[in-house]
Amino acid sequence: MSDKKRTNKREPAPGLVPGVTYRRGSMGDSKATRAEAIPIANWFTVAHMNGLANALLLIAALVALYIAFQWASRASLFQLRHASVTMPLKHVDEVVLRNVIRSLSGDFLSVDLAQAQAKVAKLSWVRHVDIRREFPDRLYFAIEEHEPLARWGEETLVNNYGELFSAEHRGVLPIFSGSEGREKEVLEFYKRSKSALAVLGVTPVGVMLSPRHAWRLKLDNGLLLELGRDQIDERLAVFAKAYRHTFAKLPDAKGTVDLRYNGGFALKSGFGGVLLRKETVQGNKG
Repeated sequence: MSDKKRTNKREPAPGLVPGVTYRRGSMGDSKATRAEAIPIANWFTVAHMNGLANALLLIAALVALYIAFQWASRASLFQLRHASVTMPLKHVDEVVLRNVIRSLSGDFLSVDLAQAQAKVAKLSWVRHVDIRREFPDRLYFAIEEHEPLARWGEETLVNNYGELFSAEHRGVLPIFSGSEGREKEVLEFYKRSKSALAVLGVTPVGVMLSPRHAWRLKLDNGLLLELGRDQIDERLAVFAKAYRHTFAKLPDAKGTVDLRYNGGFALKSGFGGVLLRKETVQGNKG
């Protein structure tokens, strides 16, 4: 029986491919291919569902954070309540500074630090200021004040960096003068001359730089030193060397000492009530 079935099985005609459907038409046999199945992605897997849940949780968290921020802002939780300064101020008016801080607009998060810095920097005696936030309700002001070292003219002061600034100061300060832009050069010479004359017990109280770059030095004992344009440190050393033997012995040594001579100097006014003519002690005028 099995052999009969096997023999009765219909074999495909010669030239035909097994598994392919053929249709008979008016033009003879034609071949029709089978349609292939297109796979459809299954979006309802566990991985896809977990990703969708995480995305929804993230959106919900962002919305909750936005709502909380809006509520906190309306509830004034970020209101500025405190301001602190680096150190006790010696020159800056604390009342004026407090009024400037109170005039700042915004809360802890929205206050414009650049604008606040510009306002504080305009105050007298403020050389530099840095401002930072301290959570949750404080602004921290790091203020560097000008340290007055001398006067430049009648209304302008010079700080210890050789910078000019305007402020009211009633104390006694040395007086500087010179061309615009030469402030640091004048300051440096003042420091050198002060150090060189300290052993003599005298101090410079005025430094003058002429438009022709000639130096004059006023001392606290009334002497005025003409130093000229060249070798000013060497000429100052000549004066210091001769001071103990000459001017220190005079009780009322006031006048002008012309040091524009190589290795010597000349007296140009009265000393001790005696009027001296211009005399060269040593060397030729240079």
